[in-house]
Amino acid sequence: SNGEGSNANEIYYDDFLDEVTKKQEQLKKLEYSIEKSARHLMSEAYKERIKYEKGEKITAKQHETKILQDYHAELQRQREASMAWQAQLEQDMDAVCDVCYDGEVTPDNQIIFCDSCNVAVHQKCYGIDRVPSGNYFCHPCSYFEKDRE
Repeated sequence: SNGEGSNANEIYYDDFLDEVTKKQEQLKKLEYSIEKSARHLMSEAYKERIKYEKGEKITAKQHETKILQDYHAELQRQREASMAWQAQLEQDMDAVCDVCYDGEVTPDNQIIFCDSCNVAVHQKCYGIDRVPSGNYFCHPCSYFEKDRE
């Protein structure tokens, strides 16, 4: 009985081995038949990826360049505004009232400038009780609505 069982196992094993060998050959043929198109697809996918990444880098570089340009432009605007502010402060320090032609100021009698025509007047010379917190327009500019331009 031992001889018959091992003989049956050998037959089963041989049949199994033949079947696996046939499947292996079929798989090799199938792989060979698609190898060329698979390589082509992989190559195209790789080319597309490289093209996309280069485009992304160019776009990122352009974006960085634009940000830097905007930053430098903003710095320049701030410098110019600071210089204009400084010049205005210096002009204000040298200001003379266009009514009394005196440049002296006190805490309760400041020289105020019209935001439209830039006329300089003392509060007391022009009848202004408090220094306005926002824009100030002299009587002619208010009358002719230059404050709205």
